[in-house]
Amino acid sequence: MARIVDKVTIGYKTDGKLYVSVLVDGVRHRYSNGKCIGHQIEPNKFEGDERVEEGKALKSAFVLALRSGWRPPTKQKGPVLDRMEGVIESCQIMVNDYLGPSISRVVKKRNIKCKASKLVKYREYYKIN
Repeated sequence: MARIVDKVTIGYKTDGKLYVSVLVDGVRHRYSNGKCIGHQIEPNKFEGDERVEEGKALKSAFVLALRSGWRPPTKQKGPVLDRMEGVIESCQIMVNDYLGPSISRVVKKRNIKCKASKLVKYREYYKIN
């Protein structure tokens, strides 16, 4: 089991803003302030060395929170799957509507079937994970 201190790192976005990355159960969570752990630490309101020092304080606050039992909230995947069900149904309706003698309709039907199958694979991936 990895030490908690190894799971918390400081990173910088391309625009120079600071974030703290927390790795828990193989899932990375990024935080730019301490609101979720009950601290009013906001390093991105500072510039230069002050931002770095506040970032170190934020990292330390997350380490202490993890040691005391805090864990990041888990993300819910349900609403995404519900929306995908509707998209897949509409794709299937579109496939059935395009049945006809025209070549362009056959090509559209093939493209819609391809996209629908990708959506099904995407949905199955999220059901597994």
